[in-house]
Amino acid sequence: TNPKLYNLWVGLPLDFARCDFSPESHDFVVKTFTTYLRHLSSEEHDISDEVFEYLLNFSAHLVQHPGIKPGIAILLTGVQGSGKSTFFEVLAHVVGKSLTGCNSNTSRIFGNFNDVLKKCLLYCVDEISASEFHKPSTVSDLKNIVTCTDIEINGKNEAIATYPNFTRFVFTCNDWYETPV
Repeated sequence: TNPKLYNLWVGLPLDFARCDFSPESHDFVVKTFTTYLRHLSSEEHDISDEVFEYLLNFSAHLVQHPGIKPGIAILLTGVQGSGKSTFFEVLAHVVGKSLTGCNSNTSRIFGNFNDVLKKCLLYCVDEISASEFHKPSTVSDLKNIVTCTDIEINGKNEAIATYPNFTRFVFTCNDWYETPV
């Protein structure tokens, strides 16, 4: 370790004193979360068991390895009201509000001021339009922000600075039939 570096990571905001670690409670939480993931990956949504495992692994990786960027993003598509945003909301509850962000406007991450990503582990672009995926600049920006391990942060009235990029992204979209990803 470098003595000139100061680690600001304080861990996930879980109150272990209030957690119920009994097998019954653990089983209930795991069963509830996996039931929800099964709902997202049900045949009704025309998605396989492979997607269920992928979402489960993505979720586990976020909690078990917050300092390792996976280099992928989740795109959840489906009709309005099918529970796409709930996936992010559940994970945001575990990670904590101070380490998450959500917006329906890509300018918050690609615009002039992207400091929302400065200390962010999980970010949701909710109800992104499928037309966004047709813009070459957006596709290039998405690839970079999802895969690059460093990010230039431009905060208002601050100098542009480079920070480690640990952010995982979840995108939700209603126009699934038009998404060319």
